[in-house]
Amino acid sequence: MESDASEYKNIAAKLESDLKGLSDAYNSLEQANYHLEKEESKVEKLTAKLVELGVDVDKLLEDIGDESQAQGECEDDDDDDR
Repeated sequence: MESDASEYKNIAAKLESDLKGLSDAYNSLEQANYHLEKEESKVEKLTAKLVELGVDVDKLLEDIGDESQAQGECEDDDDDDR
């Protein structure tokens, strides 16, 4: 009987620990989401301003993506020399 109680106590402690971990992870995700929403707001404002100034935002983003991809390929080439 005591061994059963001890086993259930251990299971309850493990579940409590797991729930605490999940709660911490959820809170971390909530905080990250809040920061992403602020960044998204900035991007929307910048996009609107660029469009207002006559900039083709889609083309600009495409060019930036191409530059990033090319830079990534150069960095990958550097790794091959090691």
